[in-house]
Amino acid sequence: MVIQISDKFYDKAFKLQSIKHFESLCFNCGIFIEFDHFINSELVDDGGTTYHMDIAFVDRKGFIAIVEFQSSVVTEDDVDRFMKYAVLTHLREGKNVHIYVISTVEEQDRVIRRKWNLFNEFTIYIKSLKSID
Repeated sequence: MVIQISDKFYDKAFKLQSIKHFESLCFNCGIFIEFDHFINSELVDDGGTTYHMDIAFVDRKGFIAIVEFQSSVVTEDDVDRFMKYAVLTHLREGKNVHIYVISTVEEQDRVIRRKWNLFNEFTIYIKSLKSID
């Protein structure tokens, strides 16, 4: 498994701690998963561009969960990036993909929904650390 660490201090701290205490971190943030095993977090698109997800794993229920750590407000560029992660991961793993963002700056939990096409919708779950006592 490759974990790309960004230059942002908070991103580094969350990524390193999350690996050690992953299930506890998710549970405390309201992300209720049944962790099975980590998968490779490096993705390459058909144009040769490489992407590095923060953490990706298989849930015992059979889906892939991607957890991203944000020390900035989620923007449309972030949403586009997360959607690329989901598409590339689905193509590689052949499973449904769920995206969770753990944020140090979002004021409250929120959900972002985007249409894939007429029938499908993509959902990003943002969990705010500020909303946790």
